[in-house]
Amino acid sequence: FDEAAVPPAPSTGTGQPSAGAVRPGGDAAGPASDGAVTVADVVRGELTGVLLQLYEQREPSTPDDLVRALLDHIDAAYDVGDPGQVAEAVADALRRHLDELAEWGVVAGRDANAERAADAGGLELTPLGVWGVRELLLADGYRAPAVGALADAPAGELVAGLALHRPETLDDEITAWLRGRDQRQAGRDLVAVMRDGGAGERVLAAAVLDRLGAEAEPPVREAVDDPDVRPYAARWLTGHGLPAPDPDP
Repeated sequence: FDEAAVPPAPSTGTGQPSAGAVRPGGDAAGPASDGAVTVADVVRGELTGVLLQLYEQREPSTPDDLVRALLDHIDAAYDVGDPGQVAEAVADALRRHLDELAEWGVVAGRDANAERAADAGGLELTPLGVWGVRELLLADGYRAPAVGALADAPAGELVAGLALHRPETLDDEITAWLRGRDQRQAGRDLVAVMRDGGAGERVLAAAVLDRLGAEAEPPVREAVDDPDVRPYAARWLTGHGLPAPDPDP
């Protein structure tokens, strides 16, 4: 099915294909005879998007999940002539690419004994794959913090870095930062950030503070006297079943 083709989008009348058109590429199979590109061209061109999906997922994605997402994108972006034939060709081409990526150490499946990546269950990026996707994002001007990069950072740097994270990775970054830290000292450091920072920093610091146990009570209770921090401190105390003042005296 490598020769199944995605027809070009209608012309805009300017001699250029309209938005979403598939241009013939340099694939070894070459473009189809009517000027459309083969599915192999399209899948190869969309591999970066597949890797980005794996980068953004907190849980491994199955090959079927990746195929469905890619088919949805192709259906929206390209003029597909024979959806059934194209769908089968896309699935076959993507699974072959996943096998290659697994051989290169970019992706890995849950079943390490599977002969093919497509049969290895949920797929996720390896450390090499994460590094590669981050480099692509950074090269395109995106901010792409790596989970765990702030594990040893001071509380102020953690809070500043959390602002760059997607919601899906915030929890993992906070967990990495808290791992092995003294709860009381962590609470003291976070309260200091809340005292000195702006509203956004207080919200993020409070999100981290919420993860601390009762050992952090002393610095949190001291923060009750600060009018900017008092609402967060009162909520934390109440949430931990401890006596708390009115958040708005």
